[in-house]
Amino acid sequence: MKLSKVQWTLLVVGVFLTLTGIYGKTIGWDKNDFITFFYTGTSFMWIAFLDNRRSKRCYWRKKKTEEAQTLK
Repeated sequence: MKLSKVQWTLLVVGVFLTLTGIYGKTIGWDKNDFITFFYTGTSFMWIAFLDNRRSKRCYWRKKKTEEAQTLK
């Protein structure tokens, strides 16, 4: 799977935030402090691997242009 620059950025930020959350837990941060970093980071890593929506947009764009041509 090839990742775009935005997906790589989300993945790197996600790893950094997750590691920050784990580090905060190990040094004794309050739960409300480290849990925010940890869950935000894991969410960013998950979002980075979602399907790319550009291909779906192109599909809809092609479909609309085809419909417009049939109406002419």
